[in-house]
Amino acid sequence: MLLKMLLLKIGLLLCWVVEKECCRIKEFSIPITGKFLSGHVIKTLFVTDEETCKLHCYLNDICQSINISPRLDNGFWRCELSDTDDKQNPESFDEAVDYKYYSTKNPCSSSPCVKNSTCRPNFLGDNSFQCICPPGFTGSECSRDVDECAIGTHNCSSNASCINTIGSFACSNKTELIGNGTTLTRNKGYNPYQAASSCADVLLNTPESKSGAYYLKTEEGGVAHTYCHMEDIPECGGGGWTLVMKIDGKKVGNYKTGSQTSYSFLSHAWLSYKQ
Repeated sequence: MLLKMLLLKIGLLLCWVVEKECCRIKEFSIPITGKFLSGHVIKTLFVTDEETCKLHCYLNDICQSINISPRLDNGFWRCELSDTDDKQNPESFDEAVDYKYYSTKNPCSSSPCVKNSTCRPNFLGDNSFQCICPPGFTGSECSRDVDECAIGTHNCSSNASCINTIGSFACSNKTELIGNGTTLTRNKGYNPYQAASSCADVLLNTPESKSGAYYLKTEEGGVAHTYCHMEDIPECGGGGWTLVMKIDGKKVGNYKTGSQTSYSFLSHAWLSYKQ
């Protein structure tokens, strides 16, 4: 352990004596006692002194701050390296008895990148930094929206149109006009955002639909996930049937008892079943 620390310190000394372009520059702020940054730790080590913890942060490309615990029973200190600081994430700066917190002086403390992106200081002494963009954004500060529809990175099906949105995209079911002037909407009833009025409506818009649960509009203005029978029923005609159940109000109880006066049907596809 001591040999490893010695080698690390020798490496730091060699870096100091070469040209500035060959090594990073990290300057630590005055320590804050009784505080630590939670939720952003990228590496945990056990060190023999505080300076060694700083050294590990120095040698780590993305370390921006450190938490140092009080001395443990084994004589070591717990050293936590974080890839951000308290200025960028004040909600993660918590109380911790006898802890010490050190942040580095860097341009990311002013949060120059847009929300939900990650700022990475270069630590070259010139206040330069890089913004690691979240999906859907690009640019030096991640402020430019990516048009997934234009560049073809969306996953909309061939039966849907791609609509670009800020930071993402949406798939809108294509419509088509048939001979009698009726407009059809592909996959109508396949999701709760484009509910059908009935099982027949589902089948009319997407004739290849199979029997199963679809999203239908209710009389109250809501949406119900309801079973639709899409195959022909002998002597009744084509598919698109919404199954219903007639209940005799005089018959009460539970069918599980075997009573002749009981009638009910239990299934998640029925909205009005009662146990």
